[in-house]
Amino acid sequence: MTHLLPRPPGSLRRRLVLGVTVLATAAVLASQAIGYVVLRSWLLDRVDEQLVAFHPPAPVFRDALDGTLPVPEGRPDMLPSDFHVYFYDASGRLLKDALGSEAKPGPQLADDAQDLGLRDGHPETVRATSGDGRWRVMLDPGPDGMSAVVALPLDTVDGATSKILWLNAVLLAVTVLALLALGRWVVRLGLMPLTRMESTAQDITGGRLSLRLPDTD
Repeated sequence: MTHLLPRPPGSLRRRLVLGVTVLATAAVLASQAIGYVVLRSWLLDRVDEQLVAFHPPAPVFRDALDGTLPVPEGRPDMLPSDFHVYFYDASGRLLKDALGSEAKPGPQLADDAQDLGLRDGHPETVRATSGDGRWRVMLDPGPDGMSAVVALPLDTVDGATSKILWLNAVLLAVTVLALLALGRWVVRLGLMPLTRMESTAQDITGGRLSLRLPDTD
């Protein structure tokens, strides 16, 4: 027998540090995920509030049916913000004329209103006609059996949440490194009494029989 007490292996410290780091990292990830979901939900709610509050004026439905809608560039006051409005006639056919700037690809919409899968007053998310953009759209009933799809781009929402994801990734990496460094120090400090007992036990084994293990809390 070479030791009176088993020497705490280095793997014990590693396991303790790893355990503390994993638990703390899981807590950080959970808080980040909750923050991400809350922020995204709040931003989407803001977009939905704008969609619900806006209703195309009744005369523009007739203008869309007649193909006489004003050119958006000529009437910038026709629509607030980045709204796009698309019109369907009473038979459900998508009309050619629409309101909104053509500077960016609009939402992907079915040619037949029956294929939209939208319910009145319930916003949904659809992809843009090209690129990786997304739109929030809502069906709004109009006069004479017509209907309109009111749309807002989700560029702001996607941009904000994307930045939050990158920020969370950086913070997580920094947090893990900090936890590893702090965890090693805490575990080393916590195991110090056991390390002292180990050292004393080695000295007793080496022949210093007068030594005694110290009282340790």
